[in-house]
Amino acid sequence: PRYGELRIEEPVESHELWCAIARQLRRLAADERTEVRTCSLHTLTSILTSHGAQLSGSTWDYALFRALLPMMREVCEAAAAACATQQVAKPLGKEGGVPVLMLLHHSRDTASKQWDETWVLLLHSSTRLFRAFLPTLMARPRFSKAWARLLAFCRTSLLAARRSVEVSKAAIHALVHELLCSTVALKTPRRASSSLLPPPPPPPPR
Repeated sequence: PRYGELRIEEPVESHELWCAIARQLRRLAADERTEVRTCSLHTLTSILTSHGAQLSGSTWDYALFRALLPMMREVCEAAAAACATQQVAKPLGKEGGVPVLMLLHHSRDTASKQWDETWVLLLHSSTRLFRAFLPTLMARPRFSKAWARLLAFCRTSLLAARRSVEVSKAAIHALVHELLCSTVALKTPRRASSSLLPPPPPPPPR
């Protein structure tokens, strides 16, 4: 199954365990409850940041192509389909026969705005992971595809300005970080970087 469970009665390989964690966190990142989505993304970012140096290449491939990158498409689709007008405040009870609703800030009072919050968090999380582990990721055979999908996600976020200025601002911030990553990678004598990043400009004529 897509989100299969581990067979705990059998010995578990480290790779299988990480894959199971990534699958479940990806599923929770698409939950209808915004607090669950937020916790899922924070957890995925934290554990990959803390243990990324110990992960194998195949585990990184799985985390990218089966968790983080698919999340980008799923979050964009969910945000586009979310209602932008209906209030999402939950009823807390009644007082004098009048329903009492949970008080929400105006920036988070619709499903669309709450999905925007998830979108922004995913932008920051993706940028943070790519920045922290760029040399490791560049050594993977499919890095160019992952990099292209990340930039495509940033582009989609930039073009979302009409529906959410918050998302577009977060995309600009993410792209600045990606440019910083490129500067660092350009100074690193790796064969992968020379094929993915532009060559340095020629020296000025004397």
